[in-house]
Amino acid sequence: MFSPESVTVKIPVKAHVKAYLEKNLFLTQPYYLSSTDPFGMVILEFLETKKKTETAVRVNHEYTIDVMLGFNTALNYKMVITGDKVKRFNLFVERMIMHEMCKYLDWTREHRVMKIRPGIINFQDRYGFDEGQMSYDRLKKAYYRYRIQRKRRIKTAA
Repeated sequence: MFSPESVTVKIPVKAHVKAYLEKNLFLTQPYYLSSTDPFGMVILEFLETKKKTETAVRVNHEYTIDVMLGFNTALNYKMVITGDKVKRFNLFVERMIMHEMCKYLDWTREHRVMKIRPGIINFQDRYGFDEGQMSYDRLKKAYYRYRIQRKRRIKTAA
């Protein structure tokens, strides 16, 4: 989908990052970036004009997300996405996923809706994560680390 007022940019992402963004931001269609919405501000940060020390590196991710920039905005960016920026973007979204999962599991445990195992499986099913993308063990380990860190914070604050 191209219009004279916009430019489409493809950003390489991991499979689970694409699945998460499609469910949360409805990225099944190209997402129109705006410097006023939070996600748009993050993506525009990654599209900033590259620094002299950065080199464009191909990143081998099978999946991409399509985002659209207004033509005037696109003129202000060289749209060079370095390998480092792709890694940082994927890591940023993975941390969003982990944060959401931890808050979801806390809520389910607090309200005695379900235990941890069914909660993690339910979370995986919600976003369509398979074991190759976001395994149960990885999510469980992340949740237990989160609980330990939270206990330490509470202990030091008291």
